[in-house]
Amino acid sequence: MIIPELKILAKDSIIYGIGNIINKFLIFLLLPLFTAYLKPEDYGILSILGLMNVFLSALFHLGTGSSLGILFFDKEDNKIKAQIIWSDFIIILIMSAILLSVIYIFNNNLSSLIYDTPKYGSLVFLSMLNLAFTNLQVPFSGYARMTNKSKIYMVISVITTISTSGLSIYFIVFLGKGIKGLLEVNAIVSLVMLILWIIVVFRYLKPGFSIESAKKLLVVGYPAIFGSFAFLFIEMSDRIFIKSYLGLSELGIYSIGYSFGLGILILIDAFSLSWPTYFVKFGKKRDEAAALFGYVLKYFIIIIGVVVLNFFLFAKPVVYLFTALEYHSAFIVVGIIASSYIFRGAYLIFLPGIYFEKKLHIQSIIEWTAALINIGLNFILTPKFGIVGAALSTLLTFISISIITFIVSRKYMVVSHKWKSIIIFFAGFIPLCLLSYINLPLTIVMEIIFKIIVLVMFIAYTFYFVLTIDERNYCRTILSNLKSKYLLHEKK
Repeated sequence: MIIPELKILAKDSIIYGIGNIINKFLIFLLLPLFTAYLKPEDYGILSILGLMNVFLSALFHLGTGSSLGILFFDKEDNKIKAQIIWSDFIIILIMSAILLSVIYIFNNNLSSLIYDTPKYGSLVFLSMLNLAFTNLQVPFSGYARMTNKSKIYMVISVITTISTSGLSIYFIVFLGKGIKGLLEVNAIVSLVMLILWIIVVFRYLKPGFSIESAKKLLVVGYPAIFGSFAFLFIEMSDRIFIKSYLGLSELGIYSIGYSFGLGILILIDAFSLSWPTYFVKFGKKRDEAAALFGYVLKYFIIIIGVVVLNFFLFAKPVVYLFTALEYHSAFIVVGIIASSYIFRGAYLIFLPGIYFEKKLHIQSIIEWTAALINIGLNFILTPKFGIVGAALSTLLTFISISIITFIVSRKYMVVSHKWKSIIIFFAGFIPLCLLSYINLPLTIVMEIIFKIIVLVMFIAYTFYFVLTIDERNYCRTILSNLKSKYLLHEKK
């Protein structure tokens, strides 16, 4: 039972990952073009609008994004399931209408508050319009993920990415509309994708609204609003402390290193999309979940850990290759930031017990506790250790939130975690991460070759000492099957 269930999770994560990779690749591909047509000031405006979107997103959906899956799998009746999806859509539609009306009336005032000038009012409204259309898609994209329609989700995601990229080139390069054109494109594509989602889901779910379902969505989900604000603090406090204690120059170096470290999000985001809708279906099968989720944590740490080791080993040559000389010191934080997301993922894996009991207010308390820990760590470490201290604050914060969540969640569900294997993995992983900072008396080419050898040796260590005999045999079977398929294809 374990292997088939894990295959479902792995398959969905891979599909979401493919969509994510295409999205990241196109953004990377278009970066030189956009930087030629958009000024640094434009990116500053977009950055602030992005933070505003993160802050206001929770108000558009009132936390129902967290309660949707819980209530959906809590019911067996398909009619009630349909009512839950469409009721969530109606809630977001009503909130969007209210918030957009207020923002339309006061957009110039908001612009003055944020930018010290009212001239960006139209940009503020366009950004919020896109946010509204994006949030209105959440119940339908959530339905696709909860019912294992991951391919539909990926196809629509890829259509969104390609449409946004193509229209952005047209609006920015050929029409010369600059940042306003980019925001118009985002709003137009989000509206079209919302219509597409409605058409797709309408084939499976008859529209219906239930006041009872709407109430439950709000009652269970509203604590998540406060938790989303906590993560905003965690994401931003390191930047604030660096700017205050070290200046804008160090903040720029840190931001570059942080951006490289966030490359791991291609995998983390894929898992984050598949995991919540995967685990909620075990709400009524907790004994099965207790055995299964321990393997999820083990394999997550192994796979993400091996990838993160690359961020430590190869950060220096990669940063040196892709950045100017003044940014070379950014390599020192890349691995630390990437490793933080091992524990961000562990935090997500520890959450099911809290979700099964519908105690999302406890999740918010944990997240705000982590936010306060993060502020305290930044206050202590950033002035003393600079950007390394800020990166360590992020790492220690995510370690803290995963430990706290594990302790609290055990009160509601005890999972059989494979701690021995995990400890053995980290016993090899941590020393290699630390050793990666040693300056080797080698040419850049020889250093890369040496680190590739180290990586291969660590994979072998993981294979023989972390995996069990049955797991090793299963891996050999997979490799043997792949080899057979390859040879059969070559013969054809």
